[in-house]
Amino acid sequence: MFSFFKFLALATLFAVVFCEEKITPNDVIAHVLEVMKEVGVSEGSRREIEKIALPYKPKLQETIQRKDDSTSKAAFKEMRSKIDAYLATASKADQEAHKRFGARIKAEAGE
Repeated sequence: MFSFFKFLALATLFAVVFCEEKITPNDVIAHVLEVMKEVGVSEGSRREIEKIALPYKPKLQETIQRKDDSTSKAAFKEMRSKIDAYLATASKADQEAHKRFGARIKAEAGE
């Protein structure tokens, strides 16, 4: 399953390296949540995923700014495992929608 956080990391890296406009982590999160909505992830699941992810935001921002890849990867891995655990309890419809989300994000990332 393509990870929400892998996309978040790729999008943040892309924004920092390639974009002249300043794209904030909030912009990335808003985009991710919008794509989730478009592919049919329920509002309840989107809220739960956001709730799981938000506590990691300050640590990830700090480690990305310090270019501390090992700490960033560890935080992403921990966050992803919590989201994956939540998704395992979500409805089949949300699990299928999350698969569509992963496919769409891969396409946007050019993978």
